[in-house]
Amino acid sequence: MTANYWPGYVPGMATWTYPLKVGDAAEVKLGTWIPCRIRTTLSTGNMVVGGPGYYVEYRTQNGDLVCQPVRKEYVRSPGDEYWDQH
Repeated sequence: MTANYWPGYVPGMATWTYPLKVGDAAEVKLGTWIPCRIRTTLSTGNMVVGGPGYYVEYRTQNGDLVCQPVRKEYVRSPGDEYWDQH
């Protein structure tokens, strides 16, 4: 038994389990944490970001609406600062 599974991944299951669902409000880390919304989930084998993640939608400082794929490590629930401190 190896321990190099993605958190939330159960051996024998096809996919990692996503704590955030499509349409959820979230935060994405782009230098700092900014508000975003989950548009879709990316599978474990996604080659764009190299692992499971989310396609997020957010507004830039200029007000432009941007959609971007990001790895799950860079997406969190709003106000989830616990992980920044530990």
